[in-house]
Amino acid sequence: MIEYRILIPVLRDSDRKPHGVVAWKRFEEYLVSLFNGFTERQSVRGQWRSDESGRIIDDMSVEYAFSTCVESKLSLVIAYVKREFDQQAIYIGISHAEIL
Repeated sequence: MIEYRILIPVLRDSDRKPHGVVAWKRFEEYLVSLFNGFTERQSVRGQWRSDESGRIIDDMSVEYAFSTCVESKLSLVIAYVKREFDQQAIYIGISHAEIL
């Protein structure tokens, strides 16, 4: 199994407004439908440089972790997050998960 971690900023890129509760709920349901579960960690701070403006953006994010053997599902999650959470780019971390 491979564990993936995805950071989703709490603010949309386009207008810097927070995502609604429904968006988070739908995403969690989506993760369960694809991977049978997830782990959530809140309040992850980071920065990134906008390709469009060149400005440094300070972001607070929610981190979700999930495991799978099917890498093709990862592209589905990336597309979903970019579309539904209005993100130019997202961070994905990858590590090996040990199932006991």
